[in-house]
Amino acid sequence: MSKFGKSFVSFLKIMGLIILCIGAAFAIVWPLWKFATAASRIYTIVVLSLIAILIVYFIVRKIIKNIKKHA
Repeated sequence: MSKFGKSFVSFLKIMGLIILCIGAAFAIVWPLWKFATAASRIYTIVVLSLIAILIVYFIVRKIIKNIKKHA
């Protein structure tokens, strides 16, 4: 394959990756945005609940790790 052909294939791969990233971002962000604007109170409750669960998870994990370390 010529140097131009390799460059063109590399360009197509990069463009494909960019399109894939944009598509994945849109697939994740759009439903979240739609949920946040359509039901802002429920969205706020869900997000705060997930943050609280994550904090409790890390605290419990740290406690369990310390118990195993000192037992």
